[in-house]
Amino acid sequence: MRPQGGDAISVPDRVVSVREMSRAEWRALVSEGTRTGKLATVRRDGRPHVAPVWVLLGGDSDDLIFTTVRPR
Repeated sequence: MRPQGGDAISVPDRVVSVREMSRAEWRALVSEGTRTGKLATVRRDGRPHVAPVWVLLGGDSDDLIFTTVRPR
């Protein structure tokens, strides 16, 4: 279930206000520089594997591009 605008959630030792980002806020966030994330998987033998991924906004669309090749 998605929190509605202005809802508050409890976090230890504080209260945090949560609201859905507007489309403009979302585009500004993903358009600013290059975002780096971590993709974690479990190998067949049970060992964890973590790889960096870079997240870019695809031109004029709202498509997100995930790549493991570091952008220049």
